[in-house]
Formats: sequence, C-alpha cells, structure tokens
Amino acid sequence: MNKLNLLPWRKYYQQRQQKIFFFSIASSILIAVIMIALINAVAKFQINQCAKQNKGISNKIVEINAEIKKNDLQQAQARKILKEEADMKDISQQQQWLVDLFNTLPQIIPTNLYLKTINLDANKVILIGVASSHADVTLLIDRLEKLTWLEAVKLISIDEAGFKIEVVMKKM
Repeated sequence: MNKLNLLPWRKYYQQRQQKIFFFSIASSILIAVIMIALINAVAKFQINQCAKQNKGISNKIVEINAEIKKNDLQQAQARKILKEEADMKDISQQQQWLVDLFNTLPQIIPTNLYLKTINLDANKVILIGVASSHADVTLLIDRLEKLTWLEAVKLISIDEAGFKIEVVMKKM
C-alpha cells in the first residue's frame, strides 16, 4: 500500500473549515449589530414621530381650552345681557303699570277725596289721603278693584285724619 500522507490535506481542510466558521460567526454578529442599529433607528424615529404628534395634540388642547374659556366668557356675557334685558323688561312693565295707575287715578277718585301722598314700592303703591266720608273711600276701593291689571287693593287704615290704601300690581 502506498503511503499517502493525508495530514497536510486534513490540516488545510480543518483550517478552511475554521475560517468559514469564524467568517460565519463574524458575519452573523455583524448582521445582528446592523439589525439592532436599524431597529434602534426605527424605534427612535417612531418615538420622535409620537413626540411630534403629542406636541401637536398638546398645542391643540391649549387652543381648545382657550376657545372654551372664550366661549365661557361669551356665555357669561350673554347671561348677563339676558338678565339685564329681563330686568329692563320688568322695569318697563312696572313703569307702564305706574303710568296706567297715574292716568287712571284722576278718573276714578271721587270728588270729595284728596290724595296727600303716594308711596311707591317694588310692585305696590300706598295711597294716603283725606276723604269727607268713608263712602268716598269705599267708592275708590271699588273702582280700583275693577281695574284688571291690579292684583289686590287693601284698606290698611281709615280714621278721622285720613285713609291708607295699598294697591298691588299683578305679576306678569
């Protein structure tokens, strides 16, 4: 048998296999590092995108809160204006009531009855005066009670010195 020396071939083959193995490991590590770097870059990009969106949302929230405050102020002003309008309407109705009362009084006051004082309160008037007889006071009260825009007519006092009548306007 021929003596063949396979040792150099085996050694060459073993070194070649070793180089391939180390090259495979090195390339795997390099690919892993590249993949990690890419994943890290993508994650940072997405985090930056989320941060931009969050900043945009925060700005929008600030704008909306400013609009809400502006709307609240406008609503408060509107409520104030409506309240003032209602107050003005009440004052106007009260003034109209007083105008009607003062226009009507000369027509319904009996001839022997004289008014000394007219006291105005929120929705009532106190008539203080002097009459020659109780019948004249009764006649005045009857005529006042016939007025439909009055709620109540009440005799508070009557004596030798005079009379006192309370007239209350109807609520509108």
